[in-house]
Amino acid sequence: MAGRYVTYISQLAGADVVGTYGPQPVTPAQLADLSAKQPDLVLDNAHMSTGPVLPGSPAKQVSLINYPEENLDLLDVYRTDAQRIVEALRP
Repeated sequence: MAGRYVTYISQLAGADVVGTYGPQPVTPAQLADLSAKQPDLVLDNAHMSTGPVLPGSPAKQVSLINYPEENLDLLDVYRTDAQRIVEALRP
């Protein structure tokens, strides 16, 4: 599951995106729908986070960067996001 503005990063990483949300806060109906899909990861937009997306779920929420910052070029953005995903997948 991924935030709307990090879906492309999720797909580049090979994730099977089972649902999207945002940029608005998740509604109760969306929460029920997204929870029913039982995602392993929630890939959130670090720049526009809506906070915990699936509270009480075993899904790990990972904040991904979707554009370069002052100290990161585009390649560093992808490296940072890849590292965050790998860390979240470790047992």
